[in-house]
Amino acid sequence: MVFLRLWHYLAGYLEIVVEGPALERFLNLAIRKGIWFWDIKRTNQALRVRMRVGGFSKLRPVARQTRSRVRIVKKNGLPFVVYRFKRRKGLLLGAVLFFAALYLLTSYVWFIEVKGLERLEPRVILEAAAGLGLRPGVPKWSLSSEAIEKGIVDRVPEIAWVGLRYHGTKVIIEAVEKTHSPPVETTPPREIIAGKPGLVTKVLVLHGVAMVKEGDMVTPGQVLIWDPVVQPPDPGTSGLTMVGARGEVKARVWYRGYERVSLEKEITIPTGNEFKRVSIVIKDREVTITGREEIPFAHYRKKVEVKSLPGWRNTNVPVELKIVTYSEVLVEAERLSHKEAQETAIKAVKDRLMRRIPTEARILEIKSEVLDADESGVGVVVTIETEEEIGVPKKSQ
Repeated sequence: MVFLRLWHYLAGYLEIVVEGPALERFLNLAIRKGIWFWDIKRTNQALRVRMRVGGFSKLRPVARQTRSRVRIVKKNGLPFVVYRFKRRKGLLLGAVLFFAALYLLTSYVWFIEVKGLERLEPRVILEAAAGLGLRPGVPKWSLSSEAIEKGIVDRVPEIAWVGLRYHGTKVIIEAVEKTHSPPVETTPPREIIAGKPGLVTKVLVLHGVAMVKEGDMVTPGQVLIWDPVVQPPDPGTSGLTMVGARGEVKARVWYRGYERVSLEKEITIPTGNEFKRVSIVIKDREVTITGREEIPFAHYRKKVEVKSLPGWRNTNVPVELKIVTYSEVLVEAERLSHKEAQETAIKAVKDRLMRRIPTEARILEIKSEVLDADESGVGVVVTIETEEEIGVPKKSQ
């Protein structure tokens, strides 16, 4: 299919509109004469089709026989683009020079960016890269990514890993610094407190005094295990030794969420048809090279790509190549049943709640309840009950 479209573009083709009382007979007679049509669209009294340029002259006798009126609405393809450029030789020359300059300049590195640093200055990485040949103005083909990555790691001891990524005329150096072990907490926690509300199911004290028991409801910040601060010294030592509160407190915890899903759902279906418009933007003026101004789709997705010439020092070149791609979509309305909407809402809430539940937690029960339902939508409440560790050390002040 892609090859066929490319062939049509290279050979050139016409979009025509046929009006008349016998459109089916027109098509049959034309096909018998070896005229090939595609992308046929029918309205009440007209046909809109695409055809090869060479077959247009053969349509005249067919049109007379069927009393049809044929008119060209669009000329597409490379031959017509070339013809338009021949009439505007200055624009053609400018486009050729522009693309040549764009290709040449995009083969060089003009910008270098360093990412991933927290403590180290980017200047250190840039200086190391410059010593390895990576600097603004060098051609891409002269660079060895592996050698530069290894060289930066060797030259900068604080760096653990380096990766190079090319993005047009920009090289992005992604660096990972060596991690330093966080300072060890020398003072043990005096208290273990509740990190979330729950119903206590198990209390295991390794050191300290339990402040709650099984069956107690606790709130965030409530003390679960208290440290008596000191214990008698071991034989052969002097002074008092701090041990800190240690233990495990498990509880039943409930997570609850609400979601409402509408019964009317709009979906978009890509058709595979695309339309591109290419233009050159010079300051505030835009000159279209290929593609008509009229968008042939009623509903579409739009993607814009802009390619700019790199600036030099403090001067920006005000010339850009703009490519706009329109992808046709069909917009359809889908009506959900109450059951489908309920299942969609339950899944949405469960996915949201599961991201909050620790991986080591044990799920005891999942319950769902329809809170409200009418002709516009369904609202659902989901509750997930778990058993999990809720104790966290209280940081010393």
